[in-house]
Amino acid sequence: MTTFFIDDKILLVLIWGFIMKKIILIFSLIIMSFSCAFALEEGLSINILPSGQKVIIKEVKDNAIVKIDTWINTGAINEDDKTTGISHFLEHLFFKGTQKYPTGTMDKILDSKGAVVNAGTSKDYTHYYIQIPSEYFDLALELHADMLQNPLIPRKELERERPVVIEEISKTKDSPTSRMFDNLYSVIYSKSNHPYKRNVIGKKEVIETVTREEILDYYNKFYTPDAYTTVIVGDVDKQEALKKVADAFKHTKRKQTKVSYPKIKPIDKIERIEDSMDINKAHMIMGFLAPKFNEPKDNYALDVLATMFSAGKSSILNQKLKEEKELVLSVSSGNYSQKDSGIFYIYMTLNPNKEKNIEQEVIEEIVKIQNGNFDENILSKAKNMIKTDTYYSRESISNISDDLGYDFTFSNDENYYENYLKNIEKVSKADIARVAKKYLLIDKYALSIVRPNNIKPVNNVEEKQIQKENKLIEQKDNAKKVLLKNGATLITKKKKTNSIIAIDITLKGSKALEKKPTSAMLAAASAMSGTQNYTNSQLAQYLDENGIKMGVSSSSDSFSFVVQTTKDNLDKAFIALDEVMNKAIFSDVEINKIKTRKIQELKSVSDNPSSFVFDEFKRLAFLNSIYGQNSTFVLNNINKVSRDDIVEFYSRIVNPENMFITVVGDIDEEKITNKINTIIKPNKKGEKFTYAQMNYTPYHPEKNIETTLLKDEVKANWLALGYKTCGIDNRRDVAVLNVINAILGEGMSSRLFVKLREEQGLAYTVGSSVMTNVKDGVFVAYIGTNKESVEQAKNGILNELEILKKEMVTTEELNNAKDKIMGQFLLSIETNMDEADILNSYNVMGRNLNALEEYKNLVKSVSQNDIIEIANKYFSKPYIYTVVKEK
Repeated sequence: MTTFFIDDKILLVLIWGFIMKKIILIFSLIIMSFSCAFALEEGLSINILPSGQKVIIKEVKDNAIVKIDTWINTGAINEDDKTTGISHFLEHLFFKGTQKYPTGTMDKILDSKGAVVNAGTSKDYTHYYIQIPSEYFDLALELHADMLQNPLIPRKELERERPVVIEEISKTKDSPTSRMFDNLYSVIYSKSNHPYKRNVIGKKEVIETVTREEILDYYNKFYTPDAYTTVIVGDVDKQEALKKVADAFKHTKRKQTKVSYPKIKPIDKIERIEDSMDINKAHMIMGFLAPKFNEPKDNYALDVLATMFSAGKSSILNQKLKEEKELVLSVSSGNYSQKDSGIFYIYMTLNPNKEKNIEQEVIEEIVKIQNGNFDENILSKAKNMIKTDTYYSRESISNISDDLGYDFTFSNDENYYENYLKNIEKVSKADIARVAKKYLLIDKYALSIVRPNNIKPVNNVEEKQIQKENKLIEQKDNAKKVLLKNGATLITKKKKTNSIIAIDITLKGSKALEKKPTSAMLAAASAMSGTQNYTNSQLAQYLDENGIKMGVSSSSDSFSFVVQTTKDNLDKAFIALDEVMNKAIFSDVEINKIKTRKIQELKSVSDNPSSFVFDEFKRLAFLNSIYGQNSTFVLNNINKVSRDDIVEFYSRIVNPENMFITVVGDIDEEKITNKINTIIKPNKKGEKFTYAQMNYTPYHPEKNIETTLLKDEVKANWLALGYKTCGIDNRRDVAVLNVINAILGEGMSSRLFVKLREEQGLAYTVGSSVMTNVKDGVFVAYIGTNKESVEQAKNGILNELEILKKEMVTTEELNNAKDKIMGQFLLSIETNMDEADILNSYNVMGRNLNALEEYKNLVKSVSQNDIIEIANKYFSKPYIYTVVKEK
């Protein structure tokens, strides 16, 4: 499976993805002259090498994959005005080779094994990781350790990387969220002159002039064994893995240079910082100083408070600001703990015309919490949500690794990871009120807002014949495919690795069944906004209280329901599913709320140059078709759709004859079958639909199409260039196109990455992707570059495509691309929900249970001649080109 747009090795200025950031307990660790280990829960151990390096290993044998992730206890906090951005720049330069593995060699090796290789820099830490099929663990560990201990940082590569990082700096200036967060940090920490005031990515003038010697000096000061925490999670033996890590990391006993940081001054009044951009919706954040890592009790309570405020539709701020008063488009909150202080934040996106009352509304809710004016049920629900979210998260080795790395980089408490949920459970109502009074000071906080440029600041049918019995269609290993007596097709796959159950229900049709465009989108968005037995907020609360994740979505070709639950709550999940599928009421009030939010979201597509360029590219590639309905099309049609249109569409789309269901987990197959037959009844109003009956003629341009989009304040120019290809049924061509994609634009050893980014320094982000729908497809290459390099970048992409048409790829390059795809397949089915999704995607297309293996065999059979044939078949046609430039 491919993605339309991939950001390659993007490093965020702040790691804000977690709603809850766990605190870290810091105390002294006595480094002994021998390796010592602490046994924790089964399969998990902490080890300290003689050099002082920590090694955390957790065995997870569910899938044959492993992640190696080394965290270094340094980041932007150890920089000054003259070196700002050096941590991030160094992180880039680590990938430029060692004595043993010259520039590009590691990338090529790891790409060929289907590895995911990446890194991240924050204010407090930097980390580097490889996720790979476990059969290649030894190889990955060798490369990982060599890179971290023996970086060459060749002068030639350093000079090539400068413009790449400078381009990335420009790119962040195009992001309203980056500006908002940077401004917040600046206003909070500048008066203390604390290094947190600077952003992680740094300044152009520093990156332009910093020397190799200065970078190496930083490396020698802060990349020391006692600052390393190496986390290994996955299909390994912990004793063997520990020995291999000790052999791979041959550190000296250097100690990290100690740095004293200025004492952080409290916020003594309401501090506001305002900014504006060429955007369509406003971004606002309120920030309060919060505890640092070593104040555990307060941080546990703040984690719970953040969940109470914004996690789930039934949360306090979602209900008040979004559902009841319709003041915001979205709201989230979090407790972000750092080494030297924390920030508790409340972040909102909004229609700028509704800004006036929001701040006061938030303050009112904070005061209620401070006074204990909230129900115990809200507290219990929040703690339950944290438990279920943590449980779901720990199904993935990548998430487990992230948690362990974050925890143990700053903590010597070997019980922290294991006891986190126990401490969350201890949080009382009094604790919540206490921390709200202590930290959420309503007259002492910082507010950062980024508005659109033009907004001024505010003051404050016949009955169908249904078979009578279920019919077994196919069985393979522990998976079964059954045609249910209600007409739906059901796949069940029994897995006992955990108690998580994933349900994917997909219906054919979607946009092809619309009588009015955007009906499918609106039906999906409003299906969970109230049923016959539950109001919008009651349904959200029911799901949150029981740890059930549910979503409804629509795409061009299908309409889907997904559910993630646990074995114990499966019956409750089916109750909710029955309500949404069969009893949704689609009230005018809720539909109008959703339309308002959607319109604002659609208007903001042009806020980001990358989303802007792909929005227009999609329109041109699939001109006047269901696949080309971009934001402008939806904006022009959304208000033409009534509640009756939505109800009529929903009554036809939710039809078991068009329905394909996959359930993965520790399940009772008979119980699942009976439940689904009970909930999903034959639909007399339903319209039977097959993809074969779609009246669709693919659009093929007769000449090259070139479009320029103009936008204010563009720092990085984005361009997309592509060729029309084929629909998903042309399996052979799709397989070859995916191999071409792996060679051309996927990963750090791909041709576009090497030629345009590494050799010419034209971009930070460059790549390609295969976008395949049921009836149509497109192959697209993309790049974000500076305005002077747009034509060079465009010609560079065209040149690489021309080479594919004329010159055979080498056997090694072809085999590496295939290995990369095979590795990606393995990594893509890690969780039960991942597997349910991929099984059902084949199920909908009428493929058998062996479809994934058949597709793998197609990929393996791709030859050098196939590459030339398919490249000429599709890349000799007129191309579609879109670019976003500054006005």
